[in-house]
Amino acid sequence: MFTLTGPHGGPLAGRRVRFSLSSFHTARPSLWFEVSEGRKSPGRYGYLDLDTDAGGTVVLDPWLRHGTVPTAAAGVRPVVRAQLVGSETILATSHLSVSEPRSTR
Repeated sequence: MFTLTGPHGGPLAGRRVRFSLSSFHTARPSLWFEVSEGRKSPGRYGYLDLDTDAGGTVVLDPWLRHGTVPTAAAGVRPVVRAQLVGSETILATSHLSVSEPRSTR
């Protein structure tokens, strides 16, 4: 979840935020944004533009997907970045990783 707030701490509703994955083409076996609206089959993308809700919040869970290839095996340490659309200012960054599935034995 991502929350956008103004200078006085209040939520900024209705703002378009671009979320992008660094090294997307290398990280694609591990992480991607999946969008199916208006398509016959879902597409895998390295970025996604979403609008904040009334509380200034965006939830990435419906779009962020992970594969079975651990990010370490793909040789990347991807970062998700958030920035206002039309601005060069980065609002937030966070490292992401996909781990090996745990054995249930």
